[in-house]
Amino acid sequence: MKNKINPMEYELLNKHFNKLKQNKKSEIRLTHKTKIEKLLKDDVKLDTSNPKKLVYNISSRVLTDDEESILSKGLQFCIETKIKNSIINVSKNELIALKSLMKDQNIVIMKADKGSACVNMNKEYYKSKVFELLSTGTSFKKIDDIHERGKEDINISSIEYLFF
Repeated sequence: MKNKINPMEYELLNKHFNKLKQNKKSEIRLTHKTKIEKLLKDDVKLDTSNPKKLVYNISSRVLTDDEESILSKGLQFCIETKIKNSIINVSKNELIALKSLMKDQNIVIMKADKGSACVNMNKEYYKSKVFELLSTGTSFKKIDDIHERGKEDINISSIEYLFF
């Protein structure tokens, strides 16, 4: 393009495009700054999903709304703390609820077999179901001999069952 127009027109166009580019950058920076300020003021509600659809509580523990909310975010959810060392994607109450759930030794929290739901159940019930599944012999087989699988490097004392 430089060769098709005279140098003076090229310089004017170049200055104009640079000014447009600078204005767009300023506009984007202002938008991002406004978003961050809203997040820091807690003006934005980040979680719009219905926790009742994503959390199945079959334990004896009654979950609070904050516990259901933090569990509904999913087991792969990552708490973000990058902006000014403050937590921006969970509320303080959800963080307290998460710590409470982690301290409870009587429950097991796991991903549901299907979908992205989360299941909360009593640990003793979970253990009994696992034992029942292992003892029926239909899904798993107890290994009696190392050579049965053809691999001598399997540590039988740490692995009693292998998936059939």
